[in-house]
Amino acid sequence: MSTARTETRTSSWRTPTLRGLRQSLSVTRRTKQPVEEPLQLDAGGLRKALAIGSDLIASPTVDHVRQQRAWDCGLACVLMAAPHARRQTKSEVKWNDVEKACGTRSVWTVDLAFALRALGCRDFLFLTKTTGCDPSYARLAFYRRDLGADSTRIQSLFRRAQNGEVSVKRAVATRDGLLEVLRTGRVLAIALVDLRLLHARAARTSLLPRSYTGHYVLLVGAEGDRVRYRDPAADRAELVIDADDLHRARVAHGTDEDLILVAVDTSETAE
Repeated sequence: MSTARTETRTSSWRTPTLRGLRQSLSVTRRTKQPVEEPLQLDAGGLRKALAIGSDLIASPTVDHVRQQRAWDCGLACVLMAAPHARRQTKSEVKWNDVEKACGTRSVWTVDLAFALRALGCRDFLFLTKTTGCDPSYARLAFYRRDLGADSTRIQSLFRRAQNGEVSVKRAVATRDGLLEVLRTGRVLAIALVDLRLLHARAARTSLLPRSYTGHYVLLVGAEGDRVRYRDPAADRAELVIDADDLHRARVAHGTDEDLILVAVDTSETAE
C-alpha cells in the first residue's frame, strides 16, 4: 500500500517549468510584508517642512557649550541651539532649564525634541528612520544596558509626538539636501552621529571606540562641501568636517539618521 502511494505521487509529478517557478516565487514574495522605506527629503522638502526661504543670510553666531558629563552632549546641543530658535519667549536659557526640560539621563533624540518644545521653541522638525526603538540595537553594546528599560518611555513619547505635541516625521535628510539648507544660514541641526566615524580622519584608530558610540553635535552652517559644527566634547569651538565624512557618521547603524532641524529666528540675525 505504501509503495503504491509512492508510485502514484511519482507518476503525477512533473518537472516544474521556468514560468511555474517564477509564478511560485512571485506568490512567495507577495506574502511577505514590505518594509516601507523612510521618505528622503532633499533641500526643497526640508525648506517646505520648516517653512524657510532659500536665499542666503549670515549664519548665527553660536556659543560653544561643553558637555558636563558623559551622557549630556545632547543637552549641550539644545542649550546651544535654543537661543537662536523661534521661541515664544526670549528669556535666557540656562543649563538647569535644559536638564529640567529633558528629564532623563538616558537621552534619546525624541527627549531632545520634547526639551526644545518645553523651552518654548517653535518651528523645528525631528527626522528619524524609526519612530520608536529599533530592536536590533539590543545587539549594540552602546544600547544594550538601557534599551529594555527605555523602550516603553520612548514609545510613549513618539505617540505623543505623532499626536501633534512635537513635529516628527519618519524621513531622512539627503546628504546634499542637508548641506544646501545649512548653507542658507537659516537652519541649525542637532545630529546624532557615530563618534568613531566623526573623528576617524583626525584621531589615531587605537584611540577611537571599538563599536558604535552615539554622540550629538550641532551643525551650524556650511560653505561649499565643508560643514561647520559645534562638538560638546571638544575644546575648540569652531570645527569643520567634509560633507561626505559627516554623512558617513550620520547614517551609521545605530543613529537612525536622527536629526532635529531648528529654524533660525531671522529677526535675530537681522539685528
